Amino acid sequence: MRLAELTPRALAVVYVVYAALAAAITIWKTPPFMGPDEPNHFKRANLTLFGEWVGHKVDVNGVLVAGGTCEPTVSQAAQLFAHIPSHVEAKVDSAMMAQAESVAWGTATDQEPFPNSAVYPPTLYLPQTLAVAAGKAAGASVIKTLAMARLANAVVCVAIGAVALGIAGRAAPYLFTFLLMPKPVFLTATVTQDGMIVALTALVAAVLGRCSQEGRGWSRAEAVVTSIALLLVAMAKAPYALFALGLFFAPVTKLKVKLTVVSLLLMAAFVWHGAMAVTVQTPLVRSDVVLDPSAQAAIVAHHPAIFVTAMARTLATQGKGLVIELVGSLGSMDTPMPGWFFPFALVVLAATAGWIAVFSAPPDWRRLVGYFGLASVIAFLIGVGLYLVWTPIGANTVEGLQGRYFLPILMLLPLAFAGKGTWEPDRRLQAAFHTIVVLAPVVSLFVLEQTLQLRYFG
Repeated sequence: MRLAELTPRALAVVYVVYAALAAAITIWKTPPFMGPDEPNHFKRANLTLFGEWVGHKVDVNGVLVAGGTCEPTVSQAAQLFAHIPSHVEAKVDSAMMAQAESVAWGTATDQEPFPNSAVYPPTLYLPQTLAVAAGKAAGASVIKTLAMARLANAVVCVAIGAVALGIAGRAAPYLFTFLLMPKPVFLTATVTQDGMIVALTALVAAVLGRCSQEGRGWSRAEAVVTSIALLLVAMAKAPYALFALGLFFAPVTKLKVKLTVVSLLLMAAFVWHGAMAVTVQTPLVRSDVVLDPSAQAAIVAHHPAIFVTAMARTLATQGKGLVIELVGSLGSMDTPMPGWFFPFALVVLAATAGWIAVFSAPPDWRRLVGYFGLASVIAFLIGVGLYLVWTPIGANTVEGLQGRYFLPILMLLPLAFAGKGTWEPDRRLQAAFHTIVVLAPVVSLFVLEQTLQLRYFG
């Protein structure tokens, strides 16, 4: 097929090839437990196998901490690599891998803390949970089972991404480029729920964008898929529940039906997160500072300007770092891609976003204002949450803010430009644009492999 005639379905096929290669590189070149908070996510995936659909509070030296049942050998295997994060001089060698490979699952269990992930629902961990079950049944070691869980997560995320691209319409080049950026790829091929969140928001963007592009309502299948995707994302992280409001940006159904669906989604998210806050969640603990969410909330309630100033200062001083993390800071955020890669990736991504905007001209200013307003509110809520639970009392910046938290927000960018549009580009221009879109991930794949190799193996 000629590049000028590259269809979303053809782009989906190309995506599967690239994503499979990227996932293989990530799984192979990323040492065990080097994904963001991967030991705790692995324990969460494993928890369901004990018949525990949610975590619970466990006693750690007289202090209740969110966690659950787990084999102590998981912590034993993870501890072998605990010295690597944040120490760029630390490398992995064959002796270390051989020692980790010798750690089997065993039959003993313990009540272990993993507060960051114990409150998450089991749904987005299901592929990884099934892989852990298969690894145990096959007698695989802990780290081989971890690799199986990574692979299972990648397979499902790539499948969802391919479906999204196949139905995305003119938003396909943007979603294709975004999904193949190093950070989304890394989250896809490590044990975490973040990869699934990104893939599901891509699916939502594809359905709603396509409906807007064609000026039609959604089919019954599209309504079910979109609602389920929004529900899973809303239950995963509370601020993302507001993605349900994206339904108002597309002519998918009558206003009354939209209000009903959005209300049900928000209510389900509220019930879930409320239940977790009461029954499972415990205050997070840092070794370097004392945290007191209640005191922090009291300060913010009496002096809201303190948080607003802290958020503004954080974005001003850490904005560049957040962009780097969003595009391609791998591992435990200590493995960035080369400096030249970020302008390259951002230019390509901006070009694909601009392509949607031009295609959709003239712009719908209500949709634009609505999307960016919603994005700002969600970002604000993310900042509020981190300021309350992870930031020292009265601090002048928000601590713990990471670029990956904004990936789902940007994945929904096509909703801002999803109009019918009247402009049709020249075929040569289309061919040139599609050439850039299709070839850009080749650069990313090469740099991804080199970055992981140099960071972890020298």
